[in-house]
Amino acid sequence: MIMNLRRMPVMALLLVFLIVFPVSGAFQNGMPVHTVYPSGDGNVYEYKIVVSNAGQIAGYFIETFPSGIKLISSSLPPESIRAEENNVYIALAGGDSFDFTIRTNENLEDDVTVEWKDLVGDESGIFYYSPGKSVIPSGTLPLDSNNNGIIEYSELSFGIITSLDRDKGAPSERDLRDAAWIWYYHDGRPWTVTDSTGEETIMYRPIRNAVVLNADILETMRSLGVSPDMISGVPDSVIEDPGFFPEYNDKANIGSVWETDYEKIISLSPDAVFLYAGFMSTKCDEIQARLQESDPSIRVFRFDCYDPENYAVETSLLADLLDRRERGDEFLSFYEESMKLVRERTSGIAAQDKTSIYFESWDEFKSCANGSGYNEKIKIAGGKNVFEAATPAYPLVDPESVFSASPEVIVKLIGAGSYKFGGYAGDGAEQSKALYDLLESRTGWQDIDAVKNGRLHIMHNDIFGGPGHFIGIMYITKWLYPGEFSDMEPEEVHREYLEVYQGLEFEDFSGSVFVYPGMA
Repeated sequence: MIMNLRRMPVMALLLVFLIVFPVSGAFQNGMPVHTVYPSGDGNVYEYKIVVSNAGQIAGYFIETFPSGIKLISSSLPPESIRAEENNVYIALAGGDSFDFTIRTNENLEDDVTVEWKDLVGDESGIFYYSPGKSVIPSGTLPLDSNNNGIIEYSELSFGIITSLDRDKGAPSERDLRDAAWIWYYHDGRPWTVTDSTGEETIMYRPIRNAVVLNADILETMRSLGVSPDMISGVPDSVIEDPGFFPEYNDKANIGSVWETDYEKIISLSPDAVFLYAGFMSTKCDEIQARLQESDPSIRVFRFDCYDPENYAVETSLLADLLDRRERGDEFLSFYEESMKLVRERTSGIAAQDKTSIYFESWDEFKSCANGSGYNEKIKIAGGKNVFEAATPAYPLVDPESVFSASPEVIVKLIGAGSYKFGGYAGDGAEQSKALYDLLESRTGWQDIDAVKNGRLHIMHNDIFGGPGHFIGIMYITKWLYPGEFSDMEPEEVHREYLEVYQGLEFEDFSGSVFVYPGMA
């Protein structure tokens, strides 16, 4: 990345400021704060409302009162304020300070103070009072005092100087950090991001606090170098997998797609929530609707991050969203190099020359067919799935039909059900050997080509499902075509994935079974 030298003085000043002069949260950022002073007789009350804008925001502010109101007087020009039924509409310009008086039948609390954290914004720059909320408006750029949709050099500089001077109108630390980030990485402008559903979101601030309900997204985020400090809530599958996700042990458990803890998510006040896109889409639609109904400011982003057909595209979109493009390019180069090695060499194999394979999940005699993710991975690996034409996508097959097909290679998947051992959970050697012996002893299997020729294999779903699928695909390719792929080293690719992109030590899993028997 080429640095823009004209930016350096401000960035250096900001760095010194943030390290040496941490900002107190006591200031209200110069944002609109108004106090209501009641005075009335009988059931009719008049309120004088004082608004101090201090040049930090422009847009429209809507104040809603619980009963009908009448505007009595205002220091604003007539075109800047109006009262209709229960609402007062105020046009704010940078630097405005003003007051107005209304009459209402409602006896409000004395000396009511509405602070900026109680204002909620929408994408069009409309702000309204919503007690109990604590949300930074999503539709405004921090420090954009003239409301022109750009954080200018002068605005950022002024924010830094006022913060250094402890000025009462100084921006908050978050506003300053966000503004500096946007100015540096996005030329001070909002930017548009897209998720896997095609939904576009205009971003006015970087994501600082995310809740992730899809562990595959979390694993991909780690490949992109996202700090765990950015994540406040994770699914129970992550909490229950401390070997692979040790840095998330102390995060809030938000349940799962099937049993989501909505109250916990809302209590974390996230900037963004990450859900599946295609997997369990109906359920995730429901989760998104319920979350945004509870808090319209929550941004929801949808990615799957497990399908090899769109994993590279999704990772690129996620890197754009999280401002991890450089790291994203590096990781995708590694990922696509591994996949390219498989695709290019297997693409030239004629259909009649492809090696036949029987794939069985952790359920007995449950295989895969067209429309399943496992079948697609077998096709990428260059295999001919003996049950590809079966129905449904994950068929329960007749044991006799496996014998009749006499596949050249058999792969049994472990990692769930009765075979929840090995992988990143650790160990699994004894259980894998016992399972291998059991498979060999199945009725008639001694006469199947795969078993007779020592081409029966066990593989853990940790390297075949999810983001690590490319490792499992490489293993299957080598099992299918050991001569043509003698130079392929899936174990070394696995090592690099863990140590370079997942921040884990490969040797920590040296006793764990990912494939059995191991590669010769």
